[in-house]
Amino acid sequence: MLAASAYDVITDEEHWPFSQYPMFSRVSESRSLTWLRMYVVTSDGQEFPLLTHAEVFPFDQSRLSKALGAVRTRPDAQSEIDTILANCLDRYERLRLEGRHGGPRALRMRLYEVNWTLHPTGANLSTPDRRTLLGEASL
Repeated sequence: MLAASAYDVITDEEHWPFSQYPMFSRVSESRSLTWLRMYVVTSDGQEFPLLTHAEVFPFDQSRLSKALGAVRTRPDAQSEIDTILANCLDRYERLRLEGRHGGPRALRMRLYEVNWTLHPTGANLSTPDRRTLLGEASL
């Protein structure tokens, strides 16, 4: 067991169930975070980030961001992002009407790339330093 684990650590490979646990084997020196986040837009133009599992069901925020990031690398990315946003907007509203989450009524859904400078206490969690609009869908 130890030899198989040591082999994966030394060769930087991964053979289940032996692993060098890549998620824990690198230290990030960066003091910033970039993430893809969807926001709903209300009739008065206010934007609210989708943060809960119930709002993006059956997804969760982490997997949704990773999946959208993968879509961005495809040749026809914008068309796919527009389709995804329209689908997520429809599902968000359907779940809201069913009472499965308490989010506001949405007229639009936007996808942003958001960037934060990391603060030790997370004081700026609600206020990213920069947001770049990547797509939008409307009802």
